[in-house]
Amino acid sequence: MTDPDWNDIRAFLAIAREGSLAKAAKATKLSQATLGRHLRALEATLGAPLFDRLPNALRLTALGRETLDGANAMDDDAATILRRAKLAAEPELRPVVVTSVNSIAWFLMRHFGELQSKLAGTPLVLKATRRSVDLARREADIALRMLALPDAHDLTGRKIARVGNAIYASKAYLARAARKATDGVDGIDYVARETGSEISPQARFSADIAKRVRVVCRVSETVLRHQAVLDGLGATLLPCHLGDAEPALQRIGPRLGELDEDMYLVVHRDLRRVAAVRRAADAIAALCKRHAKSLIGR
Repeated sequence: MTDPDWNDIRAFLAIAREGSLAKAAKATKLSQATLGRHLRALEATLGAPLFDRLPNALRLTALGRETLDGANAMDDDAATILRRAKLAAEPELRPVVVTSVNSIAWFLMRHFGELQSKLAGTPLVLKATRRSVDLARREADIALRMLALPDAHDLTGRKIARVGNAIYASKAYLARAARKATDGVDGIDYVARETGSEISPQARFSADIAKRVRVVCRVSETVLRHQAVLDGLGATLLPCHLGDAEPALQRIGPRLGELDEDMYLVVHRDLRRVAAVRRAADAIAALCKRHAKSLIGR
């Protein structure tokens, strides 16, 4: 048996991860014919098929599953080599990329001047997304994540804040609807979260409250729901630091303590030695500590 070609293994990985040649071709920007050729070459090298060819899908064989474990480990090792090589060649003041959900990105931008003063010239790139980015492949340097630390041996994190949530509506809407903030939410016009496969306390709360309110629309992003209630469309669930910062909004009822979320600052272990990343992480953690009361909603 000859040694497998790394390009054949990468093609196999893409197909296994995406589940089909068509999806793997889109992800890798290689043709299906090229990927198929690499897959057949790897199977010839190993002496057995890696997939069962079904009418509309590819299913890993027992050998395919074993090969996938080893290929993932090789891919991780390759990413480590590249990441450490890039770290060695990078200038000290390269931009530090920070990713977070959009409401936390809003918080960072609202206090950006205060944050910038602690960065000693380190430039930041802020990516607002709900997608879980791959820190091992340097899609970001720092991730601000909610609810729980990721279970990965190559990542390290610390809790830097607790974020509270409450229901808000504009004072103008409440006046127009002849409602008081103490009237509660039953029957109110409500801007709901977009429903999907997400399972979280907020998602469960949204599903429950939809039974008691008039849902006027569903919006995926928090900052868009914030704008909707500012425009008087009704009430919605918002992080307290977002709702309390706007004088035109008013809480309906108390903070919903059962929806409090822990926020974690996560970095790759290799990046802890990079002064710019460490400086940015410490500055963000210190900012959250200074604004802990507004983040929790007290």
